[in-house]
Amino acid sequence: MSTGEHLTSAGQHVAALRTITAGLRHAMGDTVDVRRLEEDVRRVGADLELLGHRGHPQPGQPPQPGTGQQDVVYIPDTEYDPSLWADADDEGIGHTGR
Repeated sequence: MSTGEHLTSAGQHVAALRTITAGLRHAMGDTVDVRRLEEDVRRVGADLELLGHRGHPQPGQPPQPGTGQQDVVYIPDTEYDPSLWADADDEGIGHTGR
């Protein structure tokens, strides 16, 4: 099954859950449990819409910029050049040499 097919299937199930929760509201009334269930179904539907709007890459393809996937930034373990800090103040101590 492709990603699109999974999203379509999940969307159909969410639609069925909406119908079922409407029936439960009719049968059980406006209870806190029914309202919580309806909110959960709305949240799942919203999450599915977000997933459908993101262009997920196929396995083996690099992520595309702007798709919500974070790029990994590697920071080297080597020491920084001391000249970067030459004119910086030590926080809480003040300017060096005073």
